[in-house]
Amino acid sequence: MELHEFFLENYKVRGVTEDNQIHRTVLGKLINAEERTVFGGRNTPDAGTKTGSIGFIDLLKREVWVPKDYPKEEIRFLDFEKRLAVNILTIGIEPKYRKNPLYAMTLINKAEETARKWGFGEIVAHTISGEKFYKLLDGLKVAGYFIYANNMGIKRLK
Repeated sequence: MELHEFFLENYKVRGVTEDNQIHRTVLGKLINAEERTVFGGRNTPDAGTKTGSIGFIDLLKREVWVPKDYPKEEIRFLDFEKRLAVNILTIGIEPKYRKNPLYAMTLINKAEETARKWGFGEIVAHTISGEKFYKLLDGLKVAGYFIYANNMGIKRLK
């Protein structure tokens, strides 16, 4: 499987500063973001960038609210603190490849490797609600992530 890594230029989301660009890892052949079907089409927010024919994962270093200590059975509001972490912003797998978890796990493992390379001891995944994203949360649980707030995952890296 082809794997490519690069920083996106001129693509801004909340929390991105000029000196902190989004890092994208793509799986498969390089294609234009507008050509993909997952989060794709003409109006994709990352139009003009490249992605993978199988899928992609985007990372960003930014301050996020995370549990101070985990895993815990119950986390309360005061159990959180804001700290700098590697954040999985988006992961997308093209529909015809979704039945095989190998593709998503390859991208998640690469994201964890990148976080370690950047000197971080943990990684945070933000998802949004919906049936597809609950499947992603299930996959993150299998990969050793602690799920909290019904749509977030965090993992200590070794």
